[in-house]
Amino acid sequence: MINLKRATEILEETGKLVVDEIIEVEKLKELLRQKGIETRFESTEGNDYLLLTRKVIGSMCLFNTASLNIYEIDEAEEKVLIGLNNDEPTWNPLVYVYVFDNIDSPLGEWVSVPAVRWADENHRLDQFMRVGV
Repeated sequence: MINLKRATEILEETGKLVVDEIIEVEKLKELLRQKGIETRFESTEGNDYLLLTRKVIGSMCLFNTASLNIYEIDEAEEKVLIGLNNDEPTWNPLVYVYVFDNIDSPLGEWVSVPAVRWADENHRLDQFMRVGV
């Protein structure tokens, strides 16, 4: 059995916690709720899991059945938590790309724009729609 503090750390790091590892599940859920973190239960392959319910803060439509969702941006580490549809999100590097801007300047100029590297492509953050912020 692990203590509540360690269970909270595991859940925040991985987004997933095997319920068998902890007895005081309801106490853990309440502790997380007080911190503003929502969770849900899921059973797969004979195990019960407590999963982190992540909130989408940005979304970009890729095509009619897929969207790329941003859950968190860590500016200090320069990484973005991003996932396709409801798949498990992963941390991806925050990169900077140069684009030609002729809107703000009549002659145009090259400007650096933040982007996320996902599936071997750079997706500019200014192309994502803000959600629930």
